[in-house]
Amino acid sequence: ACNHEPLRKLQAMYDREILKLIINIPFRHGKALALDTPVPTPNGWTTIGEIKPGDKVFGADGKPFNVVAVSPVWQDRPVFRVRTNDGDEIIADAEHEWPVQLDDSPSWDLRTWKLKTTGYLAECKQSIKIDGRHVEVTPAGRAATKCIQVDSADHLFLAGRSIVATII
Repeated sequence: ACNHEPLRKLQAMYDREILKLIINIPFRHGKALALDTPVPTPNGWTTIGEIKPGDKVFGADGKPFNVVAVSPVWQDRPVFRVRTNDGDEIIADAEHEWPVQLDDSPSWDLRTWKLKTTGYLAECKQSIKIDGRHVEVTPAGRAATKCIQVDSADHLFLAGRSIVATII
């Protein structure tokens, strides 16, 4: 079971219902995607907004993994559009992490991959590649978002119509 109380308190702070909060959040929590983000599953396509614990999604290796936790829906979050050069778009919050390459190294050279947040990528002046595809990151206003956690060793799962490996 996932304890969502810390996430509710963060949302309350964001909504200015509470003014001060000290909280320790584990690594890979709170990195959300827009609710309408498409996600491939063994049973067909769904969205981040529809996923619940116990569902299966595909890991970066193409194997199915269990969703072990989901966050509550966070309303009205600042988000960014992550657009690949093949036209796919994913809307993510500033803290969402992506396995990226920040240079023109071959995509098979894993030593060149780094985990970077969407916010970092939006300000980055270098060439950015996700899954070997160039991406552009721009502000996209505000949206409802949610995050999921999968039980794969690398915590990566596939999202978007053109299948981008993403991490939460």
